[in-house]
Amino acid sequence: MIRKDPPPPIAYLLPNFFTAASIFTGFYAIALALESSFSEAAWFIFLALIFDGLDGRVARMTNTASHFGVEFDSLADIVAFGVAPALLMYLYIGESYGRIGIVASALFIIFGAVRLARFNVTTSRIEPSVFIGLPI
Repeated sequence: MIRKDPPPPIAYLLPNFFTAASIFTGFYAIALALESSFSEAAWFIFLALIFDGLDGRVARMTNTASHFGVEFDSLADIVAFGVAPALLMYLYIGESYGRIGIVASALFIIFGAVRLARFNVTTSRIEPSVFIGLPI
């Protein structure tokens, strides 16, 4: 029987670093949108997408996938792919539609959060090292 050594404790930080980078780039996109730098904000949301893809891959490569990582990733997703794009959309065009613009932007975040909650409930019954799709 082949014995597999557990990953070193520092290895658990690596995927979480990419998740934190996704949160940071999502937040920075929000800051840019507030300054009316819409194109740059969109690029930072795209950069968050790259970090989001890397965190799961790194966790699986280093055998450090965990339920904490799944939850942390979902929180990052609601910032980077829920709040940031909704605010960008609202500030770019939604403001001119008044309450309808607010509702449309808010619904985007709400439906994204519902999707993430559903994803998290599903992953609590599945091994976290298995990739099961994009949550938001």
